[in-house]
Amino acid sequence: MKNLIWIDTTKCICMLFVYWLHVGMFSSHPLSFPIQYGPFFVNAFFFISGYLLIKKHETNNTIDSRRRTLNNIFYKICIPSVIFSSIDFLPKSIIRNEPMSLGGYVTDVLLQGTQWFTCALAVAELLLLLTFCMMKRVTAMRIMSCSVILFIVGCTLQTKGITVCGNDYLPWFYKSGLMATLFLAMGGDFVA
Repeated sequence: MKNLIWIDTTKCICMLFVYWLHVGMFSSHPLSFPIQYGPFFVNAFFFISGYLLIKKHETNNTIDSRRRTLNNIFYKICIPSVIFSSIDFLPKSIIRNEPMSLGGYVTDVLLQGTQWFTCALAVAELLLLLTFCMMKRVTAMRIMSCSVILFIVGCTLQTKGITVCGNDYLPWFYKSGLMATLFLAMGGDFVA
């Protein structure tokens, strides 16, 4: 699939607004971005990512295509997330006055992932990739049906306060990832 300029431009704009929002959360600058608009840009990013992911698999849902998607998730989302979380680990530990340890690093960076947005995106894309593996033919309706179920599971886990390993975020903000599948699927539905 060739690169579409509008997709890259829109993803860039969404990311810039999300970063602007996060910078504004830690400052009292008059130009800080209002937090109530943050979810729009995050969900728009998920929507566009779903458009790309599902469009690719509707036309080519082969083992080779799924393997390439898995490699993309790992190398373009997971690895950069671990790198940025690793860079973030030292200053965050200093600011929070927490002792640095290998166990703290493994929990914070590898299991939890400090960048919730990319962690949730990786989880959501992996979940949709699993649904592609179970389908002979990928259609927007089938993906939407599966994602609604995953969204409901994520919402239920979130509202009931169910945790894994006693932590709300382990592994990799999975609840947000479950809920993000709906926005990915809506982006894929845009293809139809």
